[in-house]
Amino acid sequence: MTKTEPAQPKSPLRAAIVAVQAAIKPPKKDRVAKVKSKRTGGEYTFNYADMSDVLAVALPVLTEHGVGHSQTTHIDNGLVVLVTELFHADDERTISGEYPVCAVGGSHQEMGAAMTYARRYSFCAAIGMQPDDDRDGADAANTGGHPGGKMSSHAASTELDWDAMVADVRAAKTLKKLNNWRDKLVDRKGIWPDVYISSLRDEIELAEREINANLAESHTEETVQ
Repeated sequence: MTKTEPAQPKSPLRAAIVAVQAAIKPPKKDRVAKVKSKRTGGEYTFNYADMSDVLAVALPVLTEHGVGHSQTTHIDNGLVVLVTELFHADDERTISGEYPVCAVGGSHQEMGAAMTYARRYSFCAAIGMQPDDDRDGADAANTGGHPGGKMSSHAASTELDWDAMVADVRAAKTLKKLNNWRDKLVDRKGIWPDVYISSLRDEIELAEREINANLAESHTEETVQ
């Protein structure tokens, strides 16, 4: 005899989010950001909506459907982590997500810019809104021209100089140096964008093959002599 599982109670929050997404309109992207490319030295511009623009559009719709939100922070392994939560007046359950913002200890200006970026993107992701032209916002750092990936301004400026990282890997003369880079990738997984992790891993493997080939060639020459 097949056992029938008891029906789960419907979630007012989830139903409200569906209604919100059906009713909400995208914010006007009237603000213009200029970003300098570290790779080319040139600039590109794009339009975006800042947090006040997003809230002006979103809050009336969320309130109409009984949905509220909160954004709080905590510290985890030296990182400021933003927690974005959606809740409903008639539902004990919540929908939440975490976003690693930046390392603790940067300047207040950099940390504030990173938090502004994180709040906007986390909130928009939670309700299904697109706040800009699918590029890093004006308050987020350009990550060295490498394709893909977004990080806070503090983390990007202190860690993700893509050209320098690749140059250091390609200049490695020992397998130990490459293994140090592998250890760093493991340590930064979940903090650096995935595209940096996978792309730098490819660079490490190429450099390793070249070092091994050189070692084999040197060994052959020694044997012949």
